[in-house]
Amino acid sequence: METVQTRRTLLKPPVLYGLIAAAGLLLHSIIPAPMPVGPLPLRLALGLLGVLAGTACVAAATREFKRANTNVVTTKPVLSLVNTGIYGVSRNPIYLGFTLMLLGVAVLSASWWLVAFAPLSLVLVYVTVVKREEQLLTRQFGPSYEDYCRRVRRWI
Repeated sequence: METVQTRRTLLKPPVLYGLIAAAGLLLHSIIPAPMPVGPLPLRLALGLLGVLAGTACVAAATREFKRANTNVVTTKPVLSLVNTGIYGVSRNPIYLGFTLMLLGVAVLSASWWLVAFAPLSLVLVYVTVVKREEQLLTRQFGPSYEDYCRRVRRWI
């Protein structure tokens, strides 16, 4: 079976999310859009919960890739179809995890801008990475991947 790899993207997903977070925080400093999240201890708890939940998603996804002996990096060949563990719940748990981290930072910084940028991040990562990954996985794994797509949602 021929292995495929995604095309090289201008920005890798972690960099894309980092730039979105930086843009949101910069915009928040210029045009504040404060979020009323209660007292500081509550804000810290909720924000850290988002960051930790996102980190857990990324860690669980990475663990499944390692168990399947395939590459996590999107520019390296896909060696096997991963559909176990967290991939039984979401086809894109790493990008979902990055979005949860972004929302955690939004709460920590009490910024509505970052909340507003979260859906934008999903759209950008879909257009720049996911769409291409899905085409390549369909080509490489055919009916197995198509069946997986019918059973498991793209995000959640």
